[in-house]
Amino acid sequence: MKIMKKINLILGAILAVFAFTACTDEVEYDAAAPEKAQGVYFAETNSTIQLVSGQVAFDVEVGRVNSADAQEVAVSVISSTDSVGVLSIPSQVKFNAGDSVAYLTIACDLTKKSPITTLDVVLSIEGASPYEKSEMALTVKLPEWISLGNAVYVEDLVTGFFSVSNVAYYVEIQQHIDNPGRYRLVNPYGAAYPYNVEGDYDASKDYFMEIDATDPDGVVMPMFYSGMDWGYGEFAFISMASYYIDLKGNPFEAVKAAGYCGTFKDGVITFPVGGILVGMTNYNDFGLYQTNKSGMFAVYMPGVYESMASAKALSTKKSVVVNSKGALVEGVTLFAK
Repeated sequence: MKIMKKINLILGAILAVFAFTACTDEVEYDAAAPEKAQGVYFAETNSTIQLVSGQVAFDVEVGRVNSADAQEVAVSVISSTDSVGVLSIPSQVKFNAGDSVAYLTIACDLTKKSPITTLDVVLSIEGASPYEKSEMALTVKLPEWISLGNAVYVEDLVTGFFSVSNVAYYVEIQQHIDNPGRYRLVNPYGAAYPYNVEGDYDASKDYFMEIDATDPDGVVMPMFYSGMDWGYGEFAFISMASYYIDLKGNPFEAVKAAGYCGTFKDGVITFPVGGILVGMTNYNDFGLYQTNKSGMFAVYMPGVYESMASAKALSTKKSVVVNSKGALVEGVTLFAK
């Protein structure tokens, strides 16, 4: 009997609880929602930027949730391996009213010689909630080559081979960032070459004529495939010095002593008469022939020609060219930019 009383008491309590809860209004319970992100944020937490020659700036994207009003947000540099100031990072980014995206424009000064070619920077932005990307690790890869501007290129390689009039024209020249004695001309036998017409050259990519003037009295030109084809295969060039060093295995000093190297003097690169070889890949089993027959081949560093030539000559569309000693070179026409 005592057991039955206890069971009845328990059942009564359960029914009472049920009756109580059934008579009250239902209450829905939801777990507390996390704080909604309200501030600004970096679009990426990590970003890698590959700079190219001549580049002066790049953008880092910044977003925000509330876009109603104009806003200025502080940006700070937490850490940086940029010891020489190649990068100029603004201290704030500005949003226009109604914009949810703004760009932090970082300027680049590639004339500053960095001891390292990859810069690591960590940025922080104010106004982000714990749910937003308030920091970004930025990796900036510097270009291997930097542009110096336009050189004057006196051509005596193709012209020497075909015995036609020499021409001179402007070609972009670049300098190696780690070895300032190395230079390269950008597409010297592309659209800029006065004897070319459309279809004579490959315009799909860049071709570089590299000249190593690390030793100013021992200048060499490695094999250069030009991208130009006049029907006998692609033109290629190599200096006699590089031919004997790279293809024949002779020591540099012996080749230099024999007089095969070019020189770099007073801002002008020259090679001796017959000091460069030319070949066409489909002509005579890609045979190589001596060129620079007049010895007029020259590369004038930016500004050097202009300092030698007269203002009157520069004001005309075509003018004569001066050599490294400042004397006029007869029979050469400079085609303006």
